[in-house]
Amino acid sequence: MEAEKVSDIRVPLVFSIFCLCLVTGGVFLVFYVFVPKLSQPWYPIVALVLIGSPWIFWFFTYFYTCVK
Repeated sequence: MEAEKVSDIRVPLVFSIFCLCLVTGGVFLVFYVFVPKLSQPWYPIVALVLIGSPWIFWFFTYFYTCVK
C-alpha cells in the first residue's frame, strides 16, 4: 500500500478564504442592487474590495516573485 501523503493545509485554507471573500462580496452587491432599502452606502465599496482581494493577493505574489 502507498504511504499516506502529508497534505499541506495552506492551499485549501487560501482557497476557502478566497471563496468566502467572493461570496461575501457578492452578497453585499446583491443587497446593494436588489434591496436598496436595507443597503448602506459603503456596501458597494466593501463588495468590490472583497471581490478584488484574490486579485490583490495574486498581484502581490507576482510582485514578490519578481523582486525575489
